[in-house]
Amino acid sequence: MNQELIELFNTLRVRTAMYLGCLSITRLRAYTGGFLHANAIHNPGSIESDTLLRFTKTLASKYSIKKMLGWDGILLQVSGNDEKAALELFWQEWDEFCTQQESDVNKS
Repeated sequence: MNQELIELFNTLRVRTAMYLGCLSITRLRAYTGGFLHANAIHNPGSIESDTLLRFTKTLASKYSIKKMLGWDGILLQVSGNDEKAALELFWQEWDEFCTQQESDVNKS
């Protein structure tokens, strides 16, 4: 798991609306994309780009999504296109994903 990404989401979780302007999964995706882009420029190699890819694949498998969607699109679809509900689901799914990743590391 990528510590910088975990720290970003931990920070955003506390006051999400302050950082994003409203409670929106789409805005979280945009904010995260900007963070990853800036980090890639200023700290090459510091962010594991596959952390979110693994998260996306986990969601697609869990919800049997066959379309090419990002993690935000999957959660938005599962939440009936409700931005706030999708964001709330994101936090639940992210926690579950992090716990599973940590468990997998401990087994190795």
